[in-house]
Amino acid sequence: MRVALKGLNATRWVLVAVTLAPGEINQEHRLQSTVLVIGAGASAELHFPVGTGLASRISTTSRISFDAARHSEFPQNAEFFSIAQAALAKFRKYSGDAAVALEKMRQLSLGVQLASSIDNYLHLHQSDEALVMLGKLAIAYEIAGLEQGSALAEFRQDGTRRSSALPMDTWHISFFRAVTEQCPLIELPERFKAVTIISFNYDRVFEKFLLRAIMEQYNTDESAAAAAMKPLVIYHPYGSLGRLKTEDPVGGWPYGERLFTDNVIKMAGAIRTFTEGMEANDVQQHTVGERLRSADRTVFLGFGFLPANMKLLDSLIGDKKGMVPYGRFAYGTCFKASIYNERHYKEALAKLLHIGPEYVELKDLECRDFFPYFLEGLRFV
Repeated sequence: MRVALKGLNATRWVLVAVTLAPGEINQEHRLQSTVLVIGAGASAELHFPVGTGLASRISTTSRISFDAARHSEFPQNAEFFSIAQAALAKFRKYSGDAAVALEKMRQLSLGVQLASSIDNYLHLHQSDEALVMLGKLAIAYEIAGLEQGSALAEFRQDGTRRSSALPMDTWHISFFRAVTEQCPLIELPERFKAVTIISFNYDRVFEKFLLRAIMEQYNTDESAAAAAMKPLVIYHPYGSLGRLKTEDPVGGWPYGERLFTDNVIKMAGAIRTFTEGMEANDVQQHTVGERLRSADRTVFLGFGFLPANMKLLDSLIGDKKGMVPYGRFAYGTCFKASIYNERHYKEALAKLLHIGPEYVELKDLECRDFFPYFLEGLRFV
């Protein structure tokens, strides 16, 4: 039952009780449409690296050393070198040449550590197909390894099953509590229709966390939790390791999949460079653009406001003609940003979303503190 005030005229009101059937949504109480834009900082609380951190890991993974006694070079990570050779074999002109693999790994190791991120490095070398492919392999190798070792994976690296509970000290918990507040499982799909996720991360942390949280809070199985999540639009502009098995039983990858050569190569195939992300043209991209244009609330969490990412979001929105310039709000974290940079981000978001700066709220917060701070502006009930 829902109690509401109904206006009879300008001065008289009557209290009306409205009874809704399970799963039925009262159209007079429209859910606030929410777009959540997730950056690398949003996965950092689960020990995934941010831009320079991932670049540093990739530099180490692809490092080439010199054996003075044998007067020869060798890769520090033999497993990744083997994967790189197998992938290069797909290029006829290289034929899996070990010398080519060593040289490309050397280039990647030395160059990526100087870039602001692996994405930016690959954008600079977009004409070198072998180097770009090697960079994507390194991304897949690192992120898949981090997924495998994270608290969300059901199995440890040795194949034994984990029994750990969900980590509680993250923003995911606060988001989950907000989106499921006063919401029985039968009504959850309708609630998710009002939410859109744009993740600039390659990992599937958000998807896996949400799936497990639904299973545990509602005491339901994986298939029922996946069905509840089905209306939720999750878009990775730069791709990801692939859809989870619960999202795509045929072509999906389990979270924490073992690092076999073929697996890593296939995962790398789902990753896009900045240029490829801009050039992608699919139905989901159109849907996300429309939702960005009309969202009541757009939230930026752990997002770095890098020019390339802002440009990509702008391309999704497209023509701003017809966008309402008021009554739509933007919230975001700007952790450890200077006052100057914070002001710049605020102006950039106002321009991106075609709203006044007074509708933009940024705060120097870690992601875990964001939802409690802005709770009253981000409720779903």
